[in-house]
Amino acid sequence: MADLSLDSKKLMRYNPSDVEFTENGKLGWKTKKGEILIPAEYDQIEKCANVLYVRKGNDFELYFSNGSAEAYSHFYENGSFFVENKKFGWRKGDEIIIPAIYDYIHSWGDCLFVVTLDGKHFYVNEKNERVLTNIRLFDGEDEEEIPFNFSVSDNSVLTISEFVGHQVKNDPNVVKMDTWVRLDRISHEEIMQMLINPDDEAPITEKELENYNSQFSYEFNAYLAKSKAKGGIKDCLEKMGKMCAYSNSWFYIIKVWKAKGEEPTAEELRYLRYFIEGKNRIGSIVFALGHDSSLKAGETKMLMLTHYNEECFPPSFQFDWYEYVNKHTLSEIKEQMKVQRKTVEEKILSDYIEEVWQNHFTGVISDMRYCANRNWDETAKVLDFFKQYDNSYQYCVKSTVDDLYNYCESNSVETDEFLLNKLRWLLENGSDVNVHSHNKTALDVISENTSAKSEFHYNAESIDRCLELLHQYGAKTIKEIQKEESANTDYRVELEILKPSQKKYRTFDVIQIK
Repeated sequence: MADLSLDSKKLMRYNPSDVEFTENGKLGWKTKKGEILIPAEYDQIEKCANVLYVRKGNDFELYFSNGSAEAYSHFYENGSFFVENKKFGWRKGDEIIIPAIYDYIHSWGDCLFVVTLDGKHFYVNEKNERVLTNIRLFDGEDEEEIPFNFSVSDNSVLTISEFVGHQVKNDPNVVKMDTWVRLDRISHEEIMQMLINPDDEAPITEKELENYNSQFSYEFNAYLAKSKAKGGIKDCLEKMGKMCAYSNSWFYIIKVWKAKGEEPTAEELRYLRYFIEGKNRIGSIVFALGHDSSLKAGETKMLMLTHYNEECFPPSFQFDWYEYVNKHTLSEIKEQMKVQRKTVEEKILSDYIEEVWQNHFTGVISDMRYCANRNWDETAKVLDFFKQYDNSYQYCVKSTVDDLYNYCESNSVETDEFLLNKLRWLLENGSDVNVHSHNKTALDVISENTSAKSEFHYNAESIDRCLELLHQYGAKTIKEIQKEESANTDYRVELEILKPSQKKYRTFDVIQIK
């Protein structure tokens, strides 16, 4: 599904007063005055309750009365909607799953459908039976609104997906989505009460949840799973996978509960860390460990919240800043920073100046790459200046090695020399030589690109010099790191990795610029 660009059509919104017309055996749509809105080139047009359905072959377009539009150019794995006599249904191939009796329908999970009839929304299963009928409403909510949404822009109310593990009879809030899952609704305050407990062995603090609770965070999903008696954390993670918990998330907030008097193993916590790190994660895990006296011996309970956290600036503002830093001298950058901060204070987010301004530095050093307008010596001065305010450079070794391949198409010795100088600067200034993402270190990046028939036309001499630098500072592959870590059996060591000390950033003050 994708938003349509309506530039090619004059129809901006579905208007029930408009009419269908036929030309050369094909259907089109026009106003009562005869103005053509959709040319006569479609096989089917249906004027439904609040939507206009337009089909050409297997491609569909929907036009809504609010002016929005959607295009469908494929079938879902579990079928697709169809329209007959101005009503929507669902079918898979030639088999009709849901008869065409609704004003609107769309799939929600593999075997659950949201339907609209006479202005009201509800859910049906593959047998066209109503489910999720016992819905908890919150203040200000309308019974006619769709209550369960996986993607929401407000964290005041969350949908909890809870793994049930077996069919619960006579419970309308349990549906089968790959497996049996209970869907509940829970308030933001209730989530906070579950997460924050000062008596936990490894508590989450309000400070750690600032990003989650900020106006820059969005699309909140929550998942709750309980393991079998000996299943532990791995069992919970597998159950969450069945609830699509890792489909498209950047940040994870995770709390694990063990039975009273029990602790996780070091192996369990390592598995959690590497499992989440391999799921296209961009942000760090926020983690807590607590105990629950209601759990039986050997059982584990896990709560996971997933969310995104936007950059604090409009993209154009951020990109222009990166471009400026890459091309100008240090003295010019210092002057521009005064202008930037004034812009933030007066026009963008005056109430969040310190939080936002700090974010303005994050990524600048990792994005720093060769530019013809400035040599390495001048760049080193800029890097030395920025490291006073931003320690993100400590995690840039792997991305710099990536750049050696990404920019090698130009076959420029000068570019390679610049990147090697940057790599040396990073290592000399305390950057982690073994930082990894997607379960790969810098050594893994080199190994993969040099052992395979790589599409990159890299300079072998530059890669050799890169390897020499990495080895000089103790570089390892991810397998070597995992093998060394596996010798640890103390779960408290793993806890320290999952809950590192808070980063200490210097608060930037514009008067410090001289």
